[in-house]
Amino acid sequence: MLINKSTLWLKNVTEQRDSLLCKQDCPGGWTKFGCKCYFSVLGSWNKSRELCVSLGADLVVMDNKEEMDFISRYDGDPWLGATYEASEGMWRWVDGTVLSVDNPSWSGGKPDGGKEKNCLRRDRGQQPNFKWTDESCEDYRYGLCEYNLIK
Repeated sequence: MLINKSTLWLKNVTEQRDSLLCKQDCPGGWTKFGCKCYFSVLGSWNKSRELCVSLGADLVVMDNKEEMDFISRYDGDPWLGATYEASEGMWRWVDGTVLSVDNPSWSGGKPDGGKEKNCLRRDRGQQPNFKWTDESCEDYRYGLCEYNLIK
């Protein structure tokens, strides 16, 4: 019982902390959703990531369905924060977590494993349920930066 009470107490304190921290505003020009701020940049996947990092952010990592729904409001098919690591043979988010090729968010038949398609973007072709697709990292498009208000 003690472990359960301790766990509940810690969860409650963490939620209270997050609630207070989430009252912060995003920098000018950024859009707030939950405890994160979002901003669009333009360039290749690498250039977009570089621009995001220069702003103290990184390309967006999809954490949940609510975030995916929020991101669907953005026009175009922005770069998302995952890439295929040929040396490891797997997809990874920029935070280091593995993106499974079995994830239901992939468009049908994707990723298709082409040598030139090693970066992740949103695929509007699956409206209203936006999906993901693999794309050449050199394509010029919007990238979606994400800044977490809770550090």
